Amino acid sequence: MKSRLRPAIAGLVLALGLVGCSSSTDTTPSAAETTASGPVVTISGMAYSPASLTVNVGDTVT
Repeated sequence: MKSRLRPAIAGLVLALGLVGCSSSTDTTPSAAETTASGPVVTISGMAYSPASLTVNVGDTVT
């Protein structure tokens, strides 16, 4: 009995692992979530724009 159960359990664990790894979640914020006041930094072509930005004491960076 145990010899038949082990492959079934191994298959179940493998299937659950594959399902857990294959689920995708879109983490890109929607347009409503990207509202910002002040300077905005973007990344394009592996470069930041603007290249530098000064942050004052007390400023909130998100």
